[in-house]
Amino acid sequence: MKNNSFYYENTILKLERKLPIKGKVLVSEGETVSFDSIIAKAPLPEMSHLINLPLELNCDPYEVIQFLKKKDEEIVQIGEIIAETPGVFGFLKTQVISKFSGKIEISNDGSGTVLIREPSKNLEVPAFADGLVTSILPCFGAELQVHCDLIYGIAGFGGEQTGILEINDEILDSHQGKIVVKAGLTSEIDLIKASEKKVAGLVIGGIEIQILEKFLEKDIVFPLTGDEKLGFSIILTEGFGRLTVNEVVYRILSENSGKIASINASTQVRAGVKRPIIVFPKALSNVQKVEHPDCAFSIGQIVRITAGKHFAAIGKISEIPSGFFEIETEASVKIAKVKIKGFDDSIIVPLKNMEILR
Repeated sequence: MKNNSFYYENTILKLERKLPIKGKVLVSEGETVSFDSIIAKAPLPEMSHLINLPLELNCDPYEVIQFLKKKDEEIVQIGEIIAETPGVFGFLKTQVISKFSGKIEISNDGSGTVLIREPSKNLEVPAFADGLVTSILPCFGAELQVHCDLIYGIAGFGGEQTGILEINDEILDSHQGKIVVKAGLTSEIDLIKASEKKVAGLVIGGIEIQILEKFLEKDIVFPLTGDEKLGFSIILTEGFGRLTVNEVVYRILSENSGKIASINASTQVRAGVKRPIIVFPKALSNVQKVEHPDCAFSIGQIVRITAGKHFAAIGKISEIPSGFFEIETEASVKIAKVKIKGFDDSIIVPLKNMEILR
């Protein structure tokens, strides 16, 4: 088993897959699941939408009935006409277009309003990756064990996706539903193409933060990302800036090209550090994950900081004190002193918040 602080080969990943509310668990301990298996589900409250047709049509409530295009308890879809005035000589018509799908309920109280009841829905939690159910979280979900190759990214946007991994610096029509690795430099055009071609995910080395913010149409606010509604997920393996995928990560991605990959772009860089992941599931075995030993770090190593106020900074380890050190959060942890550009003195970094670059 090979491992580094930003990738693991032939390792075990433990996943907790759970609902945010109470529901029903659909799997059993010891069961083998695939990435699209539903672990748990819960019914969501029914959504209803009241539409004031007299206001929308600029008419009296008693006139509404003659303008209706839908009957009571009829199903309406998004974009369909609910009501329409005749206009003048067929022109200047006023239409009320449904913004929701559901069953129409016409008020009988003389108000002229209608109600659209959306179909009941379930909130479902999929497995995310092929694995083994190791324990049940009653009413909420389960814990899984996934035998895999695993890569940690620096930042991610867009949530969870699963698809065939393909390496290509050009995003093509054939990439729809796939996770594309663009190892070279990435531009705004690449992001637009990824959206247009409906890729499932885009794995890149880095991109300038201004370009990404323009594409997202919002400022990037840490410490939490990953819930953006993009239609696809983006994972940065190196950080922000004009950066390409590093050689080690590229090798692992290349070895898994053409295979199913599961990616989770969720990123949290402060308390409860969480980094985006790229997972390549393998056949289940008894392999056990190797934790980072203290000796994985040594003086002179080049490292990247993965959490805290110096997030993504690169520096050189100048000292690794023995024992534990109390940090700002009052936790006692093992630390290293790291020299980074722009600081006269070395900064203190918990070992768990660093990864070895070379």
